[in-house]
This record gives sequence, structure tokens and C-alpha cells, in this order.
Amino acid sequence: VAVAAELSKFYSDFKTGFWSGSAVAEVTMNVQVKKADGSIGFSKLVTGAGVKENLQLASGSNAKVALDAALKDAVGKLFGDTAFVDALLKAARP
Repeated sequence: VAVAAELSKFYSDFKTGFWSGSAVAEVTMNVQVKKADGSIGFSKLVTGAGVKENLQLASGSNAKVALDAALKDAVGKLFGDTAFVDALLKAARP
């Protein structure tokens, strides 16, 4: 089974508040499941979001936490989609 995931957005931005800030991240990817004959059995644009709040520093490590959460959210949505799981099972059959 061939699964192609094209990452089109993997972005984190810092939002400032009065006392503290937040890292806000977004992930967008196009996922396809390809059958043995090369045809596409599943195709979907999947997005995820993540936030790390109450920050005092706009650092890479704080952005990483938000990006990890956004990626986890997107992958969770993907594997929670029954059409995706069905496409994987159908593509795996001989």
C-alpha cells in the first residue's frame, strides 16, 4: 500500500498578550492512498492546529510544542476518518 502525504503548511506564529504570549501552529497536508494499479483510492486535505499558551519567550522550543500538537491533531483526524482506514484496507487486499 502506498500512502503519499504532501505537507503544504507547517507553520507556527507567536501571538503576544499583555502578560504572556502563545505559540499558535497550523499543519495542512494532502494525503492520498494509491492502489496497486496506481489509481487513487483516497484523497483528502487534512488540517491540524496546536497551541502552547502562557509563554514568556518566543523560542524555537515553544514553537515545537505547538507544531507537535498540530501534527498530532492532523494525524489523529486522518486515522479517525473511516474512509481513510477503508481505503488502506481495500488497497492492501490482493
